[in-house]
Amino acid sequence: MTAERKLRLLFLAPLNSIHARRWVQYFADEGHEVHVVSFEKLTGELRGVQVHVWETPQNLIGIAFHLYPLFIKLRILIKGVRPDIIHVHRIQPSHWLMLLGLRCPIVITPWGSDILIQPKHSLMTRWAIKQLIKNSRAFICDAEHLKRELVVYGAPEKNIHIIFFGTNTRDFNPSKKNKEIRQRWNLDQDAQLVGSFRELKPIYDIPTFIRAAVLVSSEQPQARFLVCSDGPEKQNLMALAKELGINDKVIFTGRLSDQDLQMFMASIDVYVSASLSDGGLAASTAEAMASQVPVVISDFGDNKKWVEEGVSGFLFPLKDATTLAEKIVHLLANPVQAQQMAAKGREVIAMRNSYHVEMNKVSLIYQNLIKH
Repeated sequence: MTAERKLRLLFLAPLNSIHARRWVQYFADEGHEVHVVSFEKLTGELRGVQVHVWETPQNLIGIAFHLYPLFIKLRILIKGVRPDIIHVHRIQPSHWLMLLGLRCPIVITPWGSDILIQPKHSLMTRWAIKQLIKNSRAFICDAEHLKRELVVYGAPEKNIHIIFFGTNTRDFNPSKKNKEIRQRWNLDQDAQLVGSFRELKPIYDIPTFIRAAVLVSSEQPQARFLVCSDGPEKQNLMALAKELGINDKVIFTGRLSDQDLQMFMASIDVYVSASLSDGGLAASTAEAMASQVPVVISDFGDNKKWVEEGVSGFLFPLKDATTLAEKIVHLLANPVQAQQMAAKGREVIAMRNSYHVEMNKVSLIYQNLIKH
């Protein structure tokens, strides 16, 4: 790392996301003083990070009721910490008011739907995001279409940096493959595992994954489908699997520990993401590719820049369970080709999406901000 001085960093980031935790963990590991304010409960572990979890209701009335107390708490924290940089991950409309009038540089990182989808449903949200962007000094995103959207909302193009979340290829690699996951779920050792690791929220369209599972099972009866996450749609998804008569083949693992995530990712036969919206390449997709697992992902945004059809994975149209099933069946029925594609996928991630290289780029941005 080429940093000239250690910094006091304050992140506003959702700590129920492993991707946010990895970002802030890098700077703590590099010896910076790191504080994180999260409106979601911390899941997983953080070392050397001062965590401030302020859980809030998820409905608009509850958020509005808590906004002023949160504003006061945040201002008191900022006064005590005196951060050199405040970095907002995943934009919320209320952030503009919470951060209004601060002198330290503010950095904004939209994650995808927070700027691509949610503002389209609310004039107030669009206005609030414009105000936040107006008062921010730098912007980091991981895709060209996010950059274009930031420009639409008023961000100066020269202040926008495309930097990927990065994948730690030492943590996610094929050596983590382990038969234990089959034993854990009492599955035959020759069971073919197809996994989804996206949150159980509507935006990630897990129903399409489950509907595809029905079609795959008719061609590959030994296939089993792992839903490796948690979220508000879990009960609905379990009901859907039962309704479609496939609940005996769909396994809801719940949220995985970091260690289990690495093992599960390397041990499945096919990774699937049916997401309706991604910023850049989804972190879990990159982790599957790094784990040398063939991927089938929705054709949205910049995904085709990372996954070359038939070379490093497969793409399918949004909500198209039939095409998704065909791609999965092809990979399960052609393991040699599947492994060739998986090896190419790992090569792509190692060359273009290194965690340490990308985080060092962020560090340089922080250092430049405090110099001006």
